[in-house]
Amino acid sequence: MSDDNKKAPRSFIRVSTKYKRLYVNPATHDILGNPPFYEFLLSDEKKQLFIAPVWENKIGSYSIPVYNGQRQRREIVVRGIILFAALTKKFGWQANMNYKYFGEYIPEYNIIGFQMSNPVIMERAIR
Repeated sequence: MSDDNKKAPRSFIRVSTKYKRLYVNPATHDILGNPPFYEFLLSDEKKQLFIAPVWENKIGSYSIPVYNGQRQRREIVVRGIILFAALTKKFGWQANMNYKYFGEYIPEYNIIGFQMSNPVIMERAIR
């Protein structure tokens, strides 16, 4: 196992269907080399989502927020209504639920893949 793959269990994303947001943890961002943008890629034949680093703004990429001139060190929030609607339809996410997916780093492509068929499901408390 390479040093990069030893880091992979720390990489994860979290989904909040209530707030329609996808959260990327800082370790995932670090493994990808701290890019200014992300690109999300879907596998049609497998239930997989990939996050790829993007170094310049292009159509379909999502920017990483900057606060006071620096990238944030907490979870990175991705807000994209079209992206979220497509992911909800593809993966069958239910309302008022949180999902957590662990990723595997693929060094030859510098991407992290998430197997979307086996999430950790956390039901939200309804107040």
